[in-house]
Amino acid sequence: YKDYDKVILAFNELGWPLHVIGTGRFEKYLRSIAKSNITFLGKVDDESLRYQYSGARGFIYPQLEDFGMMPLEAACCGTASLGLAQGGSLETIIPGKTGELLETVDTATLIEALKNWDESKYAQDALVAHGQKFSKQEFQRKLQEFIKQKMNG
Repeated sequence: YKDYDKVILAFNELGWPLHVIGTGRFEKYLRSIAKSNITFLGKVDDESLRYQYSGARGFIYPQLEDFGMMPLEAACCGTASLGLAQGGSLETIIPGKTGELLETVDTATLIEALKNWDESKYAQDALVAHGQKFSKQEFQRKLQEFIKQKMNG
């Protein structure tokens, strides 16, 4: 349901390198359909994850989730995201500024979007600033401000 198989199939067709991070119940299947241009890194530590985000041309987030945390992590590392135009991605990916949104995720649509992807159009400072809007420090600041307003109001 997360459409990772469609991402694998798109990269199989393009022949471009893809790094897949994480593990899960579909990992064996995804590995079985992946060609040699796709590398499965498994579970990585935070430092390695930041390294992967910051060195990537982009981050692909094809699934429907309540909140798009991973595109924010990528943004904090200066990397734009390509995601599904539903759910959490609508809150965390700003088309043209922090990435792009796809109405549907299928292999053909992904291939077209990937061929048109130009990571140089996304300003790293804008990406990092966007990600920081959702930081723990910013959340605490806003919560304190809200409480202060309610107590004084």
